[in-house]
Amino acid sequence: DRLVSIEHTRLLNPELQEKEQYKDKIIKKAQKIFEKKHREKLYVLMTFHEIKLQGERNKEEEYINHVFEIVERIYLNNKDFEFHISSKLNSPGVSNLIERIDINNSLNFNLWQHFGAYIVESIDQKWFTNVIQKKEKDIIHYDEKVDEHWLLLVSDFGIKASTKCFYGFDFSKINTKFDRIY
Repeated sequence: DRLVSIEHTRLLNPELQEKEQYKDKIIKKAQKIFEKKHREKLYVLMTFHEIKLQGERNKEEEYINHVFEIVERIYLNNKDFEFHISSKLNSPGVSNLIERIDINNSLNFNLWQHFGAYIVESIDQKWFTNVIQKKEKDIIHYDEKVDEHWLLLVSDFGIKASTKCFYGFDFSKINTKFDRIY
């Protein structure tokens, strides 16, 4: 029998995660405005064109109001019907901000979120090595009687910030204090 310590971490690219959180923030705030005015439960999926993180509060409010106004316009034009409306594929987009939108009132629940497909990129060796080195600092907190230290890396939460391609990646070439990396 061996005693094994297991460290785990999520593989999240902080820059991409910040962009995704910003998009979610815009959508959630637009949803709150909508819910204050209307009782209808909507299922709203939306893809933005490339959105830049804005430090200006008025730009963020402009984004929020824009999302709200598009959803409200679609809702008001169709509220007397059960509807499922999607923007056309391969069209230039719904607006300068919104690339695609899908709105449905027939599912009887509220869910507003950003969605989209994206190219899964290869893992960046330097960034990946930094993630491992950061977790190595936790090894000193384990009892000296531990026989091996393993690192479990969790990836692909359905968001671009956590989705990486490891095709052809050779974990054996990583110089680490961990005995195994999964």
